[in-house]
Amino acid sequence: MSKYVPAHSHDTHQHSRHTDYDEGCLPLPRFERVKYFYGQLLGVREFQSEQSYFREKHRLHNRYLHGYGVVCGLGVSLCRHPPGPCDEPEPKHEPEKPTGEPSGEPPGSPTQGKPTQQMQVQGSKALVHQPILVPPQMPPKPCIEVDCGLALDCQGNEIVVPWPTQIDLIDALGCDAPKHLLEGKYAYVTLCYVEQPIEPVRPLTADNCGGLLPDCVPSRLRDHFCVRITWEKPPHDVSCSPCARPCCEPCLPIARFWWSKEHGFVIDNGIRRTLAPYVTTKVSAISWVHDAVYRAQDVDDMLRCGGITIHFSDDVRTASLRRGAFDIWIVQGGGGRRGDIYNVPIEVEPSHPHQEFSRSVTLVMPSTHKDRGDRIDHDDRVLITMRSAFVLDRCCRAVDGEHIGGFVPVTPDTEKRWAPVERPPVVPCRPPEPDPFTPWMSGNGVPAGSFESWLYVSEEDKQY
Repeated sequence: MSKYVPAHSHDTHQHSRHTDYDEGCLPLPRFERVKYFYGQLLGVREFQSEQSYFREKHRLHNRYLHGYGVVCGLGVSLCRHPPGPCDEPEPKHEPEKPTGEPSGEPPGSPTQGKPTQQMQVQGSKALVHQPILVPPQMPPKPCIEVDCGLALDCQGNEIVVPWPTQIDLIDALGCDAPKHLLEGKYAYVTLCYVEQPIEPVRPLTADNCGGLLPDCVPSRLRDHFCVRITWEKPPHDVSCSPCARPCCEPCLPIARFWWSKEHGFVIDNGIRRTLAPYVTTKVSAISWVHDAVYRAQDVDDMLRCGGITIHFSDDVRTASLRRGAFDIWIVQGGGGRRGDIYNVPIEVEPSHPHQEFSRSVTLVMPSTHKDRGDRIDHDDRVLITMRSAFVLDRCCRAVDGEHIGGFVPVTPDTEKRWAPVERPPVVPCRPPEPDPFTPWMSGNGVPAGSFESWLYVSEEDKQY
């Protein structure tokens, strides 16, 4: 029979005793606050305890209810106005000695641009493709700039950057930085929370332990930040819940950069984590242009040979990629009877059918139906649907599949094989905060929903 301990009991051992199975418990602090009474002597310990109680409560709230990541801003770019010789230097973080090995990934740029351009701008895609391009000539003093913004680290600390901050890469990475960058090595930008002691004053008396009076003691602690540049890749958080996440590295990755022989400096802000308790898996790319018009022969080849392919931002469980979760419908058009809808028989082919996880899925018409007389007719409409609630990621959460605005990008090889004859109008939108520098993907931060898209078959008598 369990022993009942009343709430007013003074036996504190009933509440603070450790057991042999605490290794699975959350790393939660013990909350104690000062109990004031008349005649109490208040010292440094009491005031520090008062601050610590509310600070730890606030960090606990941030860490387990909001998660961590970028809240807004903090875009990394090349310095638009490099610091001059008379500028007052900002306090710099002590750089770490680069020990990482050159990356095996081939350097390159996700976008193409002219060698003399500072940034490539194509309508509304100015910030959709995150790399920022400069002439392919290594500057004598390479410099990057972190824009102002707000973030939470995995310990619940608020990182506030109130002004754009410039970092000299030679000072941060050492004199060998240009050599390593020309070799194609990746460098990573992380943001760290620090407490900065300020306003030193002379104490009037010594503490209870005696000893000599120190000359000066900081009288304030400022919530500050530092920018760290390293060759080592920051660890990737693979936890499925804030309660299961060990915070081994509190510094927050916000960008990576490298040198491309074709484009010079390329800065990728897409590695940042936006504020969330966990990262949802989204649709990252598709193999057709949403809302575009294709030739009938191309659509027929797409369905019967190449297939309709959907790519995901992270691993999904292969066992959840099965029929019923995907559908392709044809809405008949043409000059005759219009509006009839029929279902296209499909086979669901995961990218890794014999493994636990896959990164993409292809929908293709079975071979038994490829020789039938049914053909795509002009002015037909092809509807592609994925019921995201039934497609599970590695955490057994549903894929965040809402196709917001129809902005999911197209795989690079798609238009080489099936070029649309008419494109949809460009909507002047970019990903909202905190994702303005990352590629657009599906989802609104909530798992499940339905991924829907469509394409049209061109009219035979229409000239494009």
